[in-house]
Amino acid sequence: MTEYLLTGCGGFVAAHYLEYLAQADFDGQVLGVGTTAPAQVPTKLRFRFEKINLLDFEELSLLVRAVQPKFCVHLASMSSVADSWTHPKTSFVNNTNIFLNLIEAIRTYSSETRILSIGSSEQYRTKDVSTQPLTEMDLMAPNSPYAVARCAQEWLGKAYVAGYGLDIVMTRSFNHIGPYQDSRFVLSGFSRSFAQALINGEKTVNLTVGDLDVVRDFLHVRDVVRAYEAILHGASKGDVFNVCSGRGVRLFKALDVLSRLSGLNYDTEIDKSLLRPMENRSVIGSHDAITVALGWTPSLNFEESMSDLLTYWIESLAV
Repeated sequence: MTEYLLTGCGGFVAAHYLEYLAQADFDGQVLGVGTTAPAQVPTKLRFRFEKINLLDFEELSLLVRAVQPKFCVHLASMSSVADSWTHPKTSFVNNTNIFLNLIEAIRTYSSETRILSIGSSEQYRTKDVSTQPLTEMDLMAPNSPYAVARCAQEWLGKAYVAGYGLDIVMTRSFNHIGPYQDSRFVLSGFSRSFAQALINGEKTVNLTVGDLDVVRDFLHVRDVVRAYEAILHGASKGDVFNVCSGRGVRLFKALDVLSRLSGLNYDTEIDKSLLRPMENRSVIGSHDAITVALGWTPSLNFEESMSDLLTYWIESLAV
């Protein structure tokens, strides 16, 4: 029996999910699906990969009918807010239709499967910094194509729980960082630049940046995976939880951390093309709900997370 069906198995979070399962000595079958296989899989994990277009409902349905997984962890997405402004139709169609195909296939052929649906802090309305942090009771008011798609995904999940009794649990995940993250994402990109400068023997890093005055809640990806496992195995059907650190970091402060970790100075130049048409100035979450209900708390602080990310890029670029 397939215990885990993991969509988007070639991605950043999935890589850490597979590592988590291996370190936990999980001995069940893990089936990864998507367009890209993982770059590496822990040797002791019972894993197989099926290349599949999740937008193809018939192909997906045949697979779900054949394997009828116990758990489905839905990580597949186009997760860049910036890219959703550049390619709004592609971002919306992919993020929404993939999820709808998945839950409809599971409803039809594997209705006992528990599904973990990943949402985003981008779903929330803008709040003044004095009224932070954001809780699960705050209103959703998405202001990007990506965020609208994430809201649609959550609302579809809730509709399938209420209307069909499907077993879906959901997150609103805040920014996460760590090894393997694409350098298109802001802190991974900054870390890559600092790592390259170190390797080149430079004393100053020259960075092209967007708005460094925004505040975001960053969480190490390993803590994210622990939270997902806690929700998958401990939440009640239909529950939605924030997955966050509970602390806000201004982006220019993140550069100060990288400067301190690396011993390098930095200069910045603003590129207006990196500024978003609409921007939440401050996004900080509360993890009180998941802490009280499931006992999860973050284990790694921001500086530890940035150190881990910088080390990853140094090791990757030095090869």
